[in-house]
Amino acid sequence: MSPPPPLRKEAAPDWAALPPELLALVAGRLRHSVDYVRFRSVCSRWRAAARRIPFPPLLALPFDPDASALPFFDPSEIASSAAIRSLPLPEARHQALLGSSRGWLFLIDEAGSVSLLNPFTRARFCLPPVTETLARASSLSVSKVRDRWVLDHRNGKQPVTLYHMRSTFISEATLSSTPSEGDECAVIIVAVLASSTKLAFCRIGDREWTLFNTALHNFVSSVAYCDGRFYAVDAFGEVCACDVGISTRATYISSLMLPPERDSFRIMGLKKELLLVAHYMDGDFPHFKHHYEIYRTDIKRRMKWYRVDTIASRTVFLSVHFNSNAIGGAFYGCKSNAMYFSEPIRGGREPSRSQIHKMAVMDVTNGCLEVISCNCIVQFSREVFWFTPCLY
Repeated sequence: MSPPPPLRKEAAPDWAALPPELLALVAGRLRHSVDYVRFRSVCSRWRAAARRIPFPPLLALPFDPDASALPFFDPSEIASSAAIRSLPLPEARHQALLGSSRGWLFLIDEAGSVSLLNPFTRARFCLPPVTETLARASSLSVSKVRDRWVLDHRNGKQPVTLYHMRSTFISEATLSSTPSEGDECAVIIVAVLASSTKLAFCRIGDREWTLFNTALHNFVSSVAYCDGRFYAVDAFGEVCACDVGISTRATYISSLMLPPERDSFRIMGLKKELLLVAHYMDGDFPHFKHHYEIYRTDIKRRMKWYRVDTIASRTVFLSVHFNSNAIGGAFYGCKSNAMYFSEPIRGGREPSRSQIHKMAVMDVTNGCLEVISCNCIVQFSREVFWFTPCLY
């Protein structure tokens, strides 16, 4: 009996040969930034078919320096079991996160080395390391012992651990533009120091940070970039414009003249305008009531601030303990005329214990607040922040 004929091997489908119209249709149905990146990475034809889509910011959950992945929550998939995902970040092992700007993460290790990392494209740039000068600008005295920083305290020397790098050197930073291959040296990075009226800046490729004075009388709490200038706001709501470059200078601009009970401010830039978010509380302990007010100014006019009770189709994403904020519009799955907070709005920080993390969404017009569970157990002593996917 003759053996059966060998089975014919079917040729593998040529996925790159799919019609561009079909690829564009599939790409247009992608709702998650991670899926979009995977689609674009197949080949050049798939990448060309994927038009640019505005994805909402993602909520970075506590990062374990001993792990190799960053967990995050997608606000557009609140009702989905896939709302919690993770990005592989082996480059970030044994480092702490200093927040995010334009989708890039700021990293620092215990030796004080600072870098920029795009968690999606994995591009990375080294920035100048921290120094004693940066700590002195926050009235702190530090020294280096065996490649590790120690804080000179009245009770002796205390090691500066990863968790304390933000409160000792750089608390966060802001980019003037998105770093791209070929012109990354044009990007300016302005760093907010731990507790200082000064700021520090550098360019990619610089060897050290450059300090400069602001025109503010209190500690800088937030910095934004808008139309060629950096804008800084202090703890009392005073704002200054900073021209950073060959001749760096800061100019005080009109204050909001708010009542003194406003206790925190965040500034955000969007094309030709600035938004300032002010927070205050009223009522008696422990039944505080929290209020958020939004002010707007057109930087091309007289910089006159006025309060707004609607942001129309836009959405604001506010990090409670970071300057990693974002504003945009028409995000799939997200509410418009709303503020998304990185965590519930309360009078103080949560106790240091593990529990289910929650975020909050507030209607800008009526102030109604909705608390949403992220279905993820986190350690509240480690802070969370928003970051906008930078996919190109």
